[in-house]
Amino acid sequence: MSKKNKNLPVEQLKNFSQNLNDVFRMLNDFTGKDVFISGVDEEFGELNISICGRDSHFNQELELVGSGMWLDNPYIPAIKNIPVEK
Repeated sequence: MSKKNKNLPVEQLKNFSQNLNDVFRMLNDFTGKDVFISGVDEEFGELNISICGRDSHFNQELELVGSGMWLDNPYIPAIKNIPVEK
């Protein structure tokens, strides 16, 4: 049985990303921070999603192809319940 081509064109990835941002905009507005960010890297045709500074990259088949975390992740102190100096 052959595998069907499930690749999403970049335009569909961009639409999907925008829909995700629309759904999570209320959370970002409520917290005043970019808790959830989604975008498309057109050069690689990848969907990039960041939640609390943790990045995930998905290919056009929506398979995870990479992940990581920002070096200056502002969410780590909150997750660890460490007071942050202002």
